[in-house]
Amino acid sequence: MTTACSHPIRLRGWQERIDAETGELLAQIVTAREPGGVLLVACGDRRAANCPSCAETYRHDAFQLVAAGLRGGKGVPEAVAENPAVMVTLTAPSFGPVHTIRDRDGSCPCGGRHVPDDDVLGVPVDTAAYRYLEQAAWNHLAPILWKRTIQAVRRDLARELGLPGRRLRDVARVRFVKASEFQRRGAVHYHAVLRLDGPGEPGSEPAAPCAIALLERVIRRAVRSAEISVSGQRVHWGREVEIVPLDFGEVGPPPATSPSTRPRRRRSPLTACLFGVSARPASSPRSTRPNTRGAWSLLRGASAASRDSKAPAAGRTSSATADTRSRRAATTP
Repeated sequence: MTTACSHPIRLRGWQERIDAETGELLAQIVTAREPGGVLLVACGDRRAANCPSCAETYRHDAFQLVAAGLRGGKGVPEAVAENPAVMVTLTAPSFGPVHTIRDRDGSCPCGGRHVPDDDVLGVPVDTAAYRYLEQAAWNHLAPILWKRTIQAVRRDLARELGLPGRRLRDVARVRFVKASEFQRRGAVHYHAVLRLDGPGEPGSEPAAPCAIALLERVIRRAVRSAEISVSGQRVHWGREVEIVPLDFGEVGPPPATSPSTRPRRRRSPLTACLFGVSARPASSPRSTRPNTRGAWSLLRGASAASRDSKAPAAGRTSSATADTRSRRAATTP
């Protein structure tokens, strides 16, 4: 559907689909016959500010791909729902106090109080003392820090299982999907789902010692130990870390956000927004839980997962078949 796309791409030209064996014309598109002489194609932008329709389509597509890695489907066995998996939220350290609404009492470091749509939220309280350069460096190096963290998770998991690091793949594999977004203060933070699989195909059952408690333990140690040193500056994760074990009994479509449809059972905001799955309470105290309200709405405009990410869900498959071929001659005006 392109009717709701805010900025559709206008194509001129023609396209034919021909059976490779018989030479039969299966389909033909000639843009000169379309209204206005052009073919409208959805822009596919993931940013809701640019195109709400395409961003919403992307959000639902992302949900289906990630949910398949949790409950099965799209080439992933349904038994994957029994594999240990957790939701992880990692944030940046503090670079100075900013205007905010604290979870515990709604106050702000400035001494006042703010409404949720206040434009000053995220702005440093003292712009002269705020460490802007350190934050910029942290944003730039955060992908490398994530990579170091995943490497540490795998090394520590191998130690826990009594194996050298190179033999971990013979027993278990750590698969993950992640997304990143900017907080109001302009610092990047990450949301990820990590899943333990067996040594075989994605979704295979891991060895008996591989449990949620083990996965959570090695993640916490990896987050504490991972760091990068650049020009004497130590780049590391912030104190606010949330690790939520996932329960796949209620995996369903993305839930509505209206208060009347909000579930009564306590859920991680991140979990409820993207997956509609229930989550057992995190072991970290409330005061250290990050502000992840609506976190997975970031899929409307999040940056793509890093190239080294291994998503739990199977990738998209091409609809092309061996017995057909296409001839295209389309240009953008």
